[in-house]
Amino acid sequence: MNEPKVSVIVPVYNTDRFLEKCLTSIAAQNYQNIEIIIINDGSTDKSDEIIKNFTDQEKRAVYLSQKNQGVSAARNVGLSKATGEYILFCDSDDYYLENSVLALVQAALEDNSDVVVGNYYKKNKLGEHLVKVVRPTTAIDLIESFITGINHASLCNKLYRKSLLSGLFFSAEVTIREDMLFNIEVLLTAPRISFVDEPVYVYVQRKGSAVDKISAARMRESNHVTACLEKMLRGKVSVNSVRKMLALDAYGNIVNGLSFTTKEQYERDSCRLKTIRWGLKKRIIIAIISNKIVNLAWFYRVARRLKQNILMY
Repeated sequence: MNEPKVSVIVPVYNTDRFLEKCLTSIAAQNYQNIEIIIINDGSTDKSDEIIKNFTDQEKRAVYLSQKNQGVSAARNVGLSKATGEYILFCDSDDYYLENSVLALVQAALEDNSDVVVGNYYKKNKLGEHLVKVVRPTTAIDLIESFITGINHASLCNKLYRKSLLSGLFFSAEVTIREDMLFNIEVLLTAPRISFVDEPVYVYVQRKGSAVDKISAARMRESNHVTACLEKMLRGKVSVNSVRKMLALDAYGNIVNGLSFTTKEQYERDSCRLKTIRWGLKKRIIIAIISNKIVNLAWFYRVARRLKQNILMY
């Protein structure tokens, strides 16, 4: 098999507990023609030491360091330095399985694909849970699966043809859901997409990760991203998909208490919640919180957070 070079971009910020396993999993791939671009985004823990020890032994690795500017800026640096024909992104607290790169590249070559998507594991203290990607038939269908929550818009279970990303970069100002914005920009170019059956990535759910840091400010930024997506996708995806995206945002707002910050926001989110049909569990949660049954709402939030803290690494 022809082995085109694959650039694996790894932004790092204070993940010394997980970093060695991440980097080792990339070096141990049974696909050899890779470069590993590691960008230390101003870490203050032992990440720098771990990276230097790794790059001293791994000649395919490139070490770049910068002041803390955020994951988007770090990934942009990685993209600017990448020399591979294909691009992979790996978060520094996660890791690959041994056959991941080979499986993704084989699919790209066999199907002449621009984007290849694989299944993945979610890992917490209870073990690993396999997530099987739902396979839409077109790029627009895949976008709709992202914005409606059917599939996750993560970067890390996807292989990209580098030429497809020419001129595309991450918005450095966006600190949440930047992967969603980037993936949708890529998919709007109408790339050829294929899928692999096997899991290619292990997503470690840990305390202190960007996903774990929910706050009113981050929820407002998430809503801003949704507003950008609504404008970007107008006339390109179905009205029902946009409605569901807005309703999911409203659900996130009420669960995290953001809907109660202003009367206007409460009324807007209440209207959006009514545009789709929810399952029984979510209907009960919406009824409790929307009707401001304060003690039950507080108990639900505390219990939800406690469960996450117990299960996360």
